[in-house]
Amino acid sequence: QSQFQLCFRPTVKLAGKPVAIPKRIETASTTKPSAKLDVSSNSRYTTVTLDTEPILVVDSQSGALLSYRRSRGIQILGESMSNPSRNNRAAAPATLVPNFTRATTDNDRGGIELHLGFVLPSWSMKLLGRLWGIQKMCSYNAQWNAVGLSSDLPPRFECRSVTVRQETGFVSIRVDGSIVSRSNGNVLFRQLMEYRINERGVLRVTNHTIPQTDNNVPLPRVGIAMILHKSLFVIRYCGRGPWENYPDRNTGSMVGVYSSTAQEMGSSHYIVPGEFGNRTDCRYCSFRNSMGEGVCVAMEESDSAAGNSHWKNTKLNFSAGLHTQDELNRARHTIDLEDRVDGDHPIHVNIDYKMMGVGGDCSWKPCVYPDFLIKGNQEFKYSVVLVPFSRGEDTAHILNELRRSHD
Repeated sequence: QSQFQLCFRPTVKLAGKPVAIPKRIETASTTKPSAKLDVSSNSRYTTVTLDTEPILVVDSQSGALLSYRRSRGIQILGESMSNPSRNNRAAAPATLVPNFTRATTDNDRGGIELHLGFVLPSWSMKLLGRLWGIQKMCSYNAQWNAVGLSSDLPPRFECRSVTVRQETGFVSIRVDGSIVSRSNGNVLFRQLMEYRINERGVLRVTNHTIPQTDNNVPLPRVGIAMILHKSLFVIRYCGRGPWENYPDRNTGSMVGVYSSTAQEMGSSHYIVPGEFGNRTDCRYCSFRNSMGEGVCVAMEESDSAAGNSHWKNTKLNFSAGLHTQDELNRARHTIDLEDRVDGDHPIHVNIDYKMMGVGGDCSWKPCVYPDFLIKGNQEFKYSVVLVPFSRGEDTAHILNELRRSHD
């Protein structure tokens, strides 16, 4: 794949004299650099404020991100928590969590158990599934169930500690935790997370995933799941499109800038719903409201060649819709999914550092090629950067904020 960019610098005449149009028009920052960033913490909430307005709220016990908003602007993640210290407030749901599972597809369910299931009772299949020689011939779904990565019962995040640090221009909230199987209680990964927000309201979420088992089962995905505010349903992205595509099914999808909505991207065209709607090789994706305000999402990874303290831009996978992953996984027909429209429901977004291929050569056995599998016994370190923007701010401004978020 080769890409190039052509830049033209035309001139116009005013009063008979040629005037060059400037190469770049600087835009004002979304937040005043002189804004005062502060943080407070109690037994329930850790709250970051900008000029006394709460812009980030994290649960002090679970380490979950509960709310994120743009100063004097729109709500981005979750609902507004203007006074999070109230003790009588009901527990707010997590709006950004690590994600390692996906709603199963027909190809994910294809394996030897489909053949043996016609002649053997169901209890014997569970016994055979424990034998590694047999397990490798079982479907990916069966393999995921065996190690605790079931999409029916996805693993949970357990927090060990939350550490808050404030320095000039930013606040860092570090969460040390584990990804634990709900089915057997085994610790699958150690998960180190950092929420770092600066005085311009740019949020960087860094994830470091460290495997705790010698697990050779391929992972469905490595990324985060977010719940965006229902007003941000206008989607624009730079990546492969316009239709869905996956790492092993994307050569027919051209790189470009595409627009869509959460309702359109989240409308399943499969009779049996499952994982769908992914876009690969995305430089960024943005979510806006009807007024043009919103948030842009980009990704960076640790540059091992330059040292772990250095980061470089990398492409991301993403999908968005109005139904949860659990709803897609449990539905057996499109009629099982409630009809939902833009603006009435929260937007469920997956931002993935790695996405396993979907296969398709044969749906009766595991058939994803090795190049498109994700090894479960390796470490992953990446950052998801959320840049709020106001109406009229262009991509150049947003990407400049991304670069400045390291400062």
